[in-house]
Amino acid sequence: MSTYDVGAANLRKVLQGEDQLVRSQWPPATAALLGRHSLSNLAGPDHARLRRMMLPAFTPRAVQGYYPFISSATSAALEAWCGSADPVLAYKAVNSLALKIAIGVIAGTGGPWMQAEAFPAFQRLVTTWLEGLFAWRIDLSWTRFGKARKARAALDQMVLESIEASRSGTEFCAIRVMLDARDERGVPYSTLELLDNVMTLLFAGHDTSATAMLCLLEEMRKHPEVIAEHGEELTPTALAAMPLAEGWVKESMRRTPVVPIVPRTAIQGFEEGGFWVRPGQPVVAGLRSTMQLDPRFEGSKPLAFCPERWMAPEASRDAAWMPFGGGPRLCLGNLLSMAELKIFLALLTRRYDVEFLDHAEAWHYIPLARPLRGMPIRLRPRHLTGKAPSA
Repeated sequence: MSTYDVGAANLRKVLQGEDQLVRSQWPPATAALLGRHSLSNLAGPDHARLRRMMLPAFTPRAVQGYYPFISSATSAALEAWCGSADPVLAYKAVNSLALKIAIGVIAGTGGPWMQAEAFPAFQRLVTTWLEGLFAWRIDLSWTRFGKARKARAALDQMVLESIEASRSGTEFCAIRVMLDARDERGVPYSTLELLDNVMTLLFAGHDTSATAMLCLLEEMRKHPEVIAEHGEELTPTALAAMPLAEGWVKESMRRTPVVPIVPRTAIQGFEEGGFWVRPGQPVVAGLRSTMQLDPRFEGSKPLAFCPERWMAPEASRDAAWMPFGGGPRLCLGNLLSMAELKIFLALLTRRYDVEFLDHAEAWHYIPLARPLRGMPIRLRPRHLTGKAPSA
């Protein structure tokens, strides 16, 4: 029997109790396809060592260095969507954009996979690999896991080439920062550690960002009145001066977090919410339930979509907003993700009107949220609809 945890205090106890109360445990296929040196598979001192070495690639200053590329890639994608004669399936389109941003941030923009003619084949390899992550671990060539292992081998060669190119390169990217990193004994990443963790970053930074973009679009579809009232305030000139854009992102992630639950396994007995958790018992941290029931918003329709709530004084208090998890496994790329989503939202709402072509589309939420029919949309330049963008 699993223990399902809700409430900020309970979740903090579980997430911060990594390696003392609980442990993270991935399905066998996921663990194998991420690699034994992946941060996701490591625990204790080994996990802490590699995490400390990876952190400089995702500090506020480092993330600011990625802004120009993210803005350029997002602008180009939106322009292409707008220029399409046919409806755009947002699910496919944002996955492509998120992959371009992820690989550009991780490995730089000079790799062969960034070329227009090579990117589709690269994306197919990534998609095949991702499709095997949560499949049954049956290592036969025709299974999803078997195909994913073959795709991972091909991706490994591409990443190794990028690592070697970065050793003599000067472009700012996560691999370049990781190559310069040393642990407390002065030891750098091994090649296998680099390889597994570049692939882990690709998984964490691509799928989750694409899902978060889709959730933002879904909130726009459900709440056009909020865009009509505030859209022109979302300017891309200075992310630090975009409280409403940040409110949109936070509210979207509060209502539909990319990862709605975080599974753990108890490694010792402990009391939680008045119940006793036994060693070996599964513990599920309910991120979505906890954020939707945030006690700060009890008197302001907590289940409603209201970006303005994040500009109120009570929103600054420490409470239940934890879409990136917490504790030793707090998402390393949380600042990057917030910046990416704010840039996407600002450029989209400032320059385009979005027409949603399916207003009754159902969603699937496990393991990641996605629209079942791909979310068909059309983009139109705002100046063609009589709405002038703000300066």
